[in-house]
Amino acid sequence: MTNSFPFYQRHQPIPTDESRSIFTSTVQAIRGLNSEHGEYIYNPEDEPERYNILRPRDLAVFEFQGRILPTSAKMVMVSQIVPADRVIHESLTTLLGDGSMLALTIAQVQAIANRLEDDEHPFHELTFDVDLGDAAFGGSRGITALNRPPLRRAVSRYELERSRRAAEDVGRMGEEFVLQHLLRLKAAGAILDFTWTSDANAVAPYDFLAVLPDRQEIAIAVKSTGGEFERPIHASSAELVEMTGTRRYDIYRVFELSETSGVLRIAERVGDLASVVLETFAPLPAGVEVDGVSLDVSVLTFGPPIPLTPPTTEEIGPIG
Repeated sequence: MTNSFPFYQRHQPIPTDESRSIFTSTVQAIRGLNSEHGEYIYNPEDEPERYNILRPRDLAVFEFQGRILPTSAKMVMVSQIVPADRVIHESLTTLLGDGSMLALTIAQVQAIANRLEDDEHPFHELTFDVDLGDAAFGGSRGITALNRPPLRRAVSRYELERSRRAAEDVGRMGEEFVLQHLLRLKAAGAILDFTWTSDANAVAPYDFLAVLPDRQEIAIAVKSTGGEFERPIHASSAELVEMTGTRRYDIYRVFELSETSGVLRIAERVGDLASVVLETFAPLPAGVEVDGVSLDVSVLTFGPPIPLTPPTTEEIGPIG
């Protein structure tokens, strides 16, 4: 009998943006089993032993893409006996616990990929959108990663635009989570009031304007990612100029963001750094302008992590 394993069709809520949604599922059998839960994927005719190495309790990692509903899927099989897969299998098994399926965050995928010694392992392809998201906004780190062998690949215009839209959706979600955080601060008396500036003016050089009990105003720029904290922060030249003004300017770094949770760290009073950056642009020839920069988080001083929860539907209404 031709060797095969059951391809289980499991249904999970799909995010409304085009960011990745990755699921892991244990492979329950390898050889020609009858299953009512899905279809079989058979060994290719030109590779009749391709899946023979798989064993019960091995894993399949799926990447789904699409707006509202999945339009494409990628699958990476992870074996418990292949040395190159061992780190992945151990990490995912720990995350799964007693479950059979788990939705992974971008940060979790990236953390596992960073531990791999094999730069050519197919698992690295699952971090493609992380680097593409950085490249979509001109980030040198993402562009370099996408052009680094052996995983170098051409990026279509559609993929780049899709990633840019997904990053914008993540940015909006991050602002909604910060909205919830500011509402709590206002209820506790830590701030008098705030305005969600970018909700009314998408080109504003900050996202929120908060007022402290002493009437001091704080401009807040929310920089969000579904990935780890260390991902680069993109700041426009307009934001840099605003940072150097008389009003206090803070950067709210939202990371490990998903539909159900996120983490916030705050860098306060970033004007001095912005002044240094702008000074470096001064010697540029007339007619040459810099639209923005990528900031490594190490150049900023961030406070401790603050857990975030999603806002309710009522809280996303007009504020301020």
